[in-house]
Amino acid sequence: MLTIPTDLDTWHPADVTAWLTTLGDDPTVTDTEYDQAQQAATAALLGAPAA
Repeated sequence: MLTIPTDLDTWHPADVTAWLTTLGDDPTVTDTEYDQAQQAATAALLGAPAA
């Protein structure tokens, strides 16, 4: 089970992108988990609340 950091909005954008890239390369991360992480990363980068 993937745990999405709750403080992504405080991370540098390059760190958020690197984290997401690492997840995309991890065979243990499911498509659903990756989609959730991508939504959280997008919300953090755009300053919007995660859905």
